[in-house]
Amino acid sequence: MTVVEKGTGAAPFIEDAIYDVTCIDVEEVWFDKDNFGNPPPTKLKVHLQVHGTDDGEGNEVTIDPLMNLKWWDGGPKKTNPSTLYLYAVAFCGPQDVDASFETEDLRGKTAKALIKTEEGKWPKVTEFLTAKRTTVKPMSQKAQ
Repeated sequence: MTVVEKGTGAAPFIEDAIYDVTCIDVEEVWFDKDNFGNPPPTKLKVHLQVHGTDDGEGNEVTIDPLMNLKWWDGGPKKTNPSTLYLYAVAFCGPQDVDASFETEDLRGKTAKALIKTEEGKWPKVTEFLTAKRTTVKPMSQKAQ
């Protein structure tokens, strides 16, 4: 088990490694406006329990990445798929981009994720390892 050391600020420090993560909850969140005063799109907050970590109080660390509610597989040119699409594939298996996806289906599912932490920032999932030991493309996301 990895012991999480106290980081700077409120963000926990998790050693850069591949962890089993379980989605324990999903919720839609709204913000009043973005940095430019425009109403931003609804975001999805995914609560991930990071197994093999310890917050110093005997509990496993939970991280709460935010992502846009966009559904895109990268298209025929294989551009960057949406973060939500990558999460759906990692936690629920292959997806049909033309079909709708119920975000509640993430709840209770486990995946292997590479988590990296920059000092003073929240740990973030940078890619997923699939069952066939191949990686899903690196992604950018906003972690809490």
